[in-house]
Amino acid sequence: MSGIRFSFKLRRATDAGAGNQHGTPGGGRDKGRISGMRIMGIILLALAGFLAWKSNWFHAEKDLSRYPEIQLTYTTCKFERITHSKGSSTRQIVLLTADGRYVMEDGVWKGHFDGPTLAGSLAGGGTVRVWLHPEYSHALRGILGGKVDVPPQWGLEYDQRNMRTGMWTAAGLTLAGAWLLWWKR
Repeated sequence: MSGIRFSFKLRRATDAGAGNQHGTPGGGRDKGRISGMRIMGIILLALAGFLAWKSNWFHAEKDLSRYPEIQLTYTTCKFERITHSKGSSTRQIVLLTADGRYVMEDGVWKGHFDGPTLAGSLAGGGTVRVWLHPEYSHALRGILGGKVDVPPQWGLEYDQRNMRTGMWTAAGLTLAGAWLLWWKR
């Protein structure tokens, strides 16, 4: 017994089942994770493309020439705070007319006016010049000639800000989607 030697050599198991159990490269779990990441990358790229398409390829007006200007006779104005299911809220003023509702989001006026005060000032009704969003016929972008003026330039700046935000969001989605699509472990 004195002349017997034992030697052990440790080697990585090459068994297909062992790869899955230990998370070694080439195991089924890693392949599933990589394919899941690629699917998520495709979804993010599709979302970025949809956002670009829906926003008319991030076209923002350079001036007020495409904003329709009309004379609007309204009966009253009110302030609305809409609370959404996730807890966020939207604040807007609404001009009520015989033709329906005309809405101005708080992004246009909130840097200059308090919503209830602005609605209270316009509540008496009257006829004003208004500028409308080029694609949404009841979205106001400016009011002139009433007790309080909201210059249409504020609405133009609001639309341009929204387009820049959308463009940066789509760029981030595109980069994340491309990274997930082509990422290899």
